[in-house]
Amino acid sequence: MQPDRIIRTQDVIDDDMVRQLMERHVDSGQYYGAHAAEKWAGISATHPMKSLQGVSLDADAGTDPLCVVDLGPGSGKPCVAVTTGFRDRIARIVCVDVLPAMAHQAAQEIRNQTGKTVQCIIADFLRDADELRREIGALPERKVLLCLGGTVGNFRQRYILSILRSLLGERDRLLLGMGLYATGREKEVLDPFVRFLASEQNCAFGLSFLAACGHVPEYRNASAAWEDDPEESGVKVVRGYYTFPGPAVLTVGRQLVACAQGEQLQFVESRRYSRGGVEAFLQRHGLAVRASTDLGIQGLFLCQKSEEGSATGTWQAPQA
Repeated sequence: MQPDRIIRTQDVIDDDMVRQLMERHVDSGQYYGAHAAEKWAGISATHPMKSLQGVSLDADAGTDPLCVVDLGPGSGKPCVAVTTGFRDRIARIVCVDVLPAMAHQAAQEIRNQTGKTVQCIIADFLRDADELRREIGALPERKVLLCLGGTVGNFRQRYILSILRSLLGERDRLLLGMGLYATGREKEVLDPFVRFLASEQNCAFGLSFLAACGHVPEYRNASAAWEDDPEESGVKVVRGYYTFPGPAVLTVGRQLVACAQGEQLQFVESRRYSRGGVEAFLQRHGLAVRASTDLGIQGLFLCQKSEEGSATGTWQAPQA
């Protein structure tokens, strides 16, 4: 087993956690803390986006060896599931996660189930994109990047899609897992997901970063709601919030962050996409869909870099 390639050190992780807490908007910080991997393992089997199946690569994806790069591999089971159709071509698998325990948990599952060589890179694939691009670019195989479990919906779309596109070479592929809804029937998908985000079951993981910062979260103070994404037509965004029941001082390494009674902290956001509009949406962001699989509550979209995009240059790495 190869040693981890560490791009994001603990000091950098702590500093970024402090920034997210100060902004009252947590994203990758949801995975902060020694017990996050354990908590994630506890809910991954019942997560709404858990059900996946193997996909086939398009005819232009060649027959040469592949390197699979899993961006946020979670339990490792999604990677195992989706790669069954082209596993004989895989030379190596790389797990990229900001939390070493998450990367190791996924790598062990993937190694056990596939017998493949698995490496870990400790990095935030968004904030460390430049260095990550150099790391994976130095590997000789054609790349298949995985961004599953709805991760693409957890961030501003112009931001994450531009970075995902920038990680792709001309011969590479990107497999996206995206939550779907049917136009006119949004509530059938979004209302149950709102309840899930605010549930004690989800918050056992989703608020574990607060416990890692010395605050015992009261799950009844979690709430969630959905709305139209103000930046993206046809996209719905669900946001989860935690309201502090009293004054709290959060400890992150050697730094302290004070929160007042009644203050709200956004601890997650997730998006759902109009079933019939995903291909056009991704094309606007510089990604061409080569194949897709509709799994009901979510879809799998195999993409490559497109030469076309919006006239405003959507993929030009804006700020988060």
